[in-house]
Amino acid sequence: MEIGYRGRPLRWLRLDAAAYYQELKRPIEYLQSRMPLIYENGPTRHQTGVELGLMVRPLSTLGAHVSYSLIRTTRADSGAVLHDYPTHLAQIGGEWSKWGGHLTLDFNYVASTELSLMQADSSGIVNNTLHNSAQTLLNLRLGKDILDGAAEVFVAGTNTLAFFRQRQNLVQFPSASADPIGAVILAGIRVRRAAVGGVP
Repeated sequence: MEIGYRGRPLRWLRLDAAAYYQELKRPIEYLQSRMPLIYENGPTRHQTGVELGLMVRPLSTLGAHVSYSLIRTTRADSGAVLHDYPTHLAQIGGEWSKWGGHLTLDFNYVASTELSLMQADSSGIVNNTLHNSAQTLLNLRLGKDILDGAAEVFVAGTNTLAFFRQRQNLVQFPSASADPIGAVILAGIRVRRAAVGGVP
């Protein structure tokens, strides 16, 4: 169940707001973490959340955005708060375009979380509970139009702050199949479709 709003009170301003409630009925829980794995259906979970966002574009060449989410997950039987999903998510970023060039950057924040992960060790398959501390993520993208705008060369980086962290301080963000997780750098050429009837 979700209710929300998206609107433009001003030409250069967009607002987003949403509140939601969802229910996960009797998810699988492990009673024994090592082989043979023993599991059963656990108690139903309730999750409520609020998401707020703001986007501004005062100039055609300049834009910025900020968003925040508050999420709360509880057990239906006891009301105990669960931490297997981040409680706080936040993002702030901007984009700039001029002379055929494009620059985009995004800062993301994810609160600490716990997650269950199946892993293999010398004794067999083990279901481990991992704790990830809060972390900030920085994504960057730089591009330049070529061939009269028919294509763009670009370089993009995900989690670029990983270059400045020690290996033991790299954590899953917000959750991934590998731990630790580092930066990803991608360079390439993006080809745009040719205009048909004046429409790109």
